[in-house]
Amino acid sequence: MTKLAMNTMSVTRRGRGRSRASFENTTTENIITMEDLQQAVHRINREAKPGIDGVTAKDYLKDANQNLRRVFRDIHSGHWRPRPVRKAPIYKGPGEKRILGIPCIEDKVVQWAMVFHLEPWMEGIFLPCSFGFRPHVGTIDACKRIRDNLATWQGAWIIDADIRKFFDSIPHGVLMSILKRMGLSKFYRRLIFQFLKAGTQDGRQWEATTKGTPQGGVISPLLANVVLHVALDTWFYETVLPGLTGRADLIRYADDYVAMFEDEAEARTFLQAVTARLNEFGLDIHPEKTRIVNCHGTSTDMPSSDMATAEPTALNFLGFTLSMAPGQDSSSIQVTTSPISISRSVGKWRRYMEKWQFLSDQWQAHPDRRGELEEPLDANGLLDKIQKSVGGFLAYQSHLSDLDGHLHYLEAVRPVLEALMRRAQATNTHLTRLKMMLSPGNIQTLIDEARQRGRYFKSLSGDWRTYLHGYQVVRPGMGEAV
Repeated sequence: MTKLAMNTMSVTRRGRGRSRASFENTTTENIITMEDLQQAVHRINREAKPGIDGVTAKDYLKDANQNLRRVFRDIHSGHWRPRPVRKAPIYKGPGEKRILGIPCIEDKVVQWAMVFHLEPWMEGIFLPCSFGFRPHVGTIDACKRIRDNLATWQGAWIIDADIRKFFDSIPHGVLMSILKRMGLSKFYRRLIFQFLKAGTQDGRQWEATTKGTPQGGVISPLLANVVLHVALDTWFYETVLPGLTGRADLIRYADDYVAMFEDEAEARTFLQAVTARLNEFGLDIHPEKTRIVNCHGTSTDMPSSDMATAEPTALNFLGFTLSMAPGQDSSSIQVTTSPISISRSVGKWRRYMEKWQFLSDQWQAHPDRRGELEEPLDANGLLDKIQKSVGGFLAYQSHLSDLDGHLHYLEAVRPVLEALMRRAQATNTHLTRLKMMLSPGNIQTLIDEARQRGRYFKSLSGDWRTYLHGYQVVRPGMGEAV
């Protein structure tokens, strides 16, 4: 029995992972100032979708000074209340949708002002295994750490785990308890509690929220990191690691995480322990999306017992596939574009084609209503959109993936884009431009243009706010939103 197995009882029953060092910090009584609100306004995407009040960013900003003075007065008098978030379903996979919660523009402004104060304080608490929605680290850093571990260890047993509906499942009581123990002031805890309890609204139907934090809320990624810092990160470092005989590491990007182990038995024991641990916080591991990856390649001097053919041998993480080829040095690590990432990008384009067809039909059928209808893009507009989206996808992948991954992506997406252009009655000139754009010889040009635009790719190890696109948080690596 490994040391981890002997310590499983203490792992699963040992409080809430409280770290004395983690909770020594306390916030000052700094509260939101008028300057904070003015700075927050500049973070609002002018094209952001409105909340339940229908007020767009452009409308709100027309009277920004008057609106901010009112918000400032109401917050400090205790009269300000956030509105319910608007439900907005988005496609996640075959037969599966994710419900975004779209706050009103004013609520986003207040959340940004809170983030300005809370993020620097929490950065002094968070651990280096956390890469999601934090300044100076990002998806590429997380994947590089996995790659480097595989090279140094010459393989690993990897727990690739999925937390079932994490953002929708965070218990409010657990989150508020953690924030209180962290020393967060009552002023901020009151505002956070109000956001959590604002409810959701679909049309005129209001629903109370008893758990979860809305995906689409500005402050939600920060609150998610707070919960998993205690539930997973500090527990792994303080309880799990001391009980191991081999090397191990935890890499987490928001609610996506992998745990790497040299020893197979310790990896399997950890999977049981972490399931129990997360249950203590009201969170569940998704059994169908959680697996053990035997990332050792096929080296002949590996013990046959470690080469269980039932285990997958490649890890799909944040848009990349990482695996080990036969060999005993770092060159045996293979990183390519994840088939899942390619499939999702192609799926987004198929759904966009359906949307474009609907808009086109409406535009043609109701010429008298064109002032209130969304005009479908013409062939030139579609080419520009394709260039930006495909270039963005390739620019992200180019940080780690190879040319083969780029070619597989272009091969998969090309038929859908050609079909979209034909629906838009593209001329032969347009189709020729599309063919040239998606040719292998044009890959580097697309990448360079995307990096110059700097949408997500100017600094993938930069501020997590870079990844905010419109009203939703776009997960890098899954293709630019279309």
